[in-house]
Amino acid sequence: MKTAGIPLWLTIVMILIILLSFMSGGMAMVGNGMEDFMGPSWGGRNLGLAFAAIVAILLKSPIAYIATLVGWIGRDVGDIVDNFASGAPQMPIVIFAVVLIAIWVYGIIAANKARSN
Repeated sequence: MKTAGIPLWLTIVMILIILLSFMSGGMAMVGNGMEDFMGPSWGGRNLGLAFAAIVAILLKSPIAYIATLVGWIGRDVGDIVDNFASGAPQMPIVIFAVVLIAIWVYGIIAANKARSN
C-alpha cells in the first residue's frame, strides 16, 4: 500500500474518501430519497474518481496519484461553488472541502517530488 515518496497518512485519507465515495456515490446512483442533494451524475462522478484513486494506490504510481488528486480538487471546488450558488451555503461542508483541497495540494506536491526521484 505504501508508495515511495507518498506519505502513508495521505494514502489512508484517500482510502477513507474512496469508501465514502463508494457509499454516497452508490446511493446516489440507485436513488436514495435524497435526490435534492445527490443525483446520479453526482454519484457517477464520485464513483469514477474513487476508481481512479484505487488504480493510483494499486499501481503505486505518483503520476496516477497526481491525476486523481487533481480530479478531487476539481470535484471539491465544484462542491464549494454549488454550495454558495444555492444561496444558503452550509459552512461545515465548505470548510471540509477547503481542508480536503489543502490535503490534495500537499499530495500533488509530494507525488511530484516522488516522480522526480
